[in-house]
Amino acid sequence: MCNLLLILGLMAVLRPIKVEKEAKRVHIPVSFFVTLLVLLMGIGVFYGEKGIINKVDGIILIILSIIYFIYPIITEIRDIVETYKKEKDNKVGNIKIWKAVLFVILGIVLLKYGGDFVVDYSIQIARMLKISERVIGLTIVAIGTALPELVTSIFAVIKKDTDLAVGNLVGSCVLNLLLILGIGALITPLTVSNEFIQNLIILLGTNILIWLFNFIGRKDYISRIQGIILVAVFGAYIIKLFV
Repeated sequence: MCNLLLILGLMAVLRPIKVEKEAKRVHIPVSFFVTLLVLLMGIGVFYGEKGIINKVDGIILIILSIIYFIYPIITEIRDIVETYKKEKDNKVGNIKIWKAVLFVILGIVLLKYGGDFVVDYSIQIARMLKISERVIGLTIVAIGTALPELVTSIFAVIKKDTDLAVGNLVGSCVLNLLLILGIGALITPLTVSNEFIQNLIILLGTNILIWLFNFIGRKDYISRIQGIILVAVFGAYIIKLFV
């Protein structure tokens, strides 16, 4: 939710973001239905105990995550091959492949440990201020774990390379709901709290809102005003946690 409200909103405020066809036709609808599926699992609509995501649910989520991510991997490989052919034909001089791989690995490591550093010390400060564990989990941890996406998204805006932003951020949310939640439920059944149900409902509304933005104002774009709306919704959500 932090990805779709805060990060996507901030990006749109800095620069209007184009929503690519794949995000509009695939990623956003998939995110909506996955969120709805997890919500129905959590309230026990299909089977099992209400308020529990069990191991069977976990297996289903993991299988869906595999299916969901096969398509982007195939399309990404195709795009890389096409890009390589174009650059080879145009004889464009680029950074060597081993340097590119090294920079990617180094970037991942720095983002990972940088995010952990921010989260760990923010939690310590929050506990010193006697902020509840629930609020810490829903704010500091959520924002801290989203720092890699925030940093990469800001650089994407700076470099005017925001075409894939929506798909990437929505895909990250789908990854959390399918793979991360699925693995957790496979290890041990997960208890679904009322706060989690409320967050899923908000996430459903967020997916609908982002999808509707495609048809409001400039088509297939998220404007600065719409970005402000997303950030404002996230701000209202945070304020509600402290009230």
